[in-house]
Amino acid sequence: MRIKTFLLSLISLGLPFVVQAQEAESHRTISVEVNPLAYAFTGWSIGGTYQPSNLKRWVFNAGAYGFQMPEFFVDQIPGNEDEGFELQIQSAFTIGTDFHPWNRDRAGIAFGISTVIANFQVTNENEDGEADYSSLYVVPRASYTWFLFDGLYVMPWLGLEIHNKVSGRTQVGSLDFEPMSVQLSPNISIGYAF
Repeated sequence: MRIKTFLLSLISLGLPFVVQAQEAESHRTISVEVNPLAYAFTGWSIGGTYQPSNLKRWVFNAGAYGFQMPEFFVDQIPGNEDEGFELQIQSAFTIGTDFHPWNRDRAGIAFGISTVIANFQVTNENEDGEADYSSLYVVPRASYTWFLFDGLYVMPWLGLEIHNKVSGRTQVGSLDFEPMSVQLSPNISIGYAF
């Protein structure tokens, strides 16, 4: 009887450690992501995230992308409406982090910030030539992550881009393109967590 009680006590004491070990083993720390909107606008996108097991509310991310800005976005930049400008992000590199205040498994609402360095090319349908410039910008954002099944997830997010032109020129022919200063950035990421 004492041996059974002793063994049951050991098992009971050890059970939380076994459960914790299983949770640690199943914790998905790395994921790969793409932004389908970049592909929709004749571009490309690739990214990755890392969630440390000891900081389960934080997700760190890095990525790269490029695409042709839609005309309606370019026309919304003050000073560029109906001027015939076309704007392409040739390459952009981003690093950032997201914080999940109410959930430790990456699902649900998160708040984050990214820093981006991007190379833009400006052309105009009425002028010859092109202009290239670089911008450094920060993007505070809010997102919501849905895990569809296994490790596959969808994360729509809305950010506010705060731009600062750091180099290059913006004049195409006789026209001056106004670089972005502040702009809303609706986006979506699709990823798989390992």
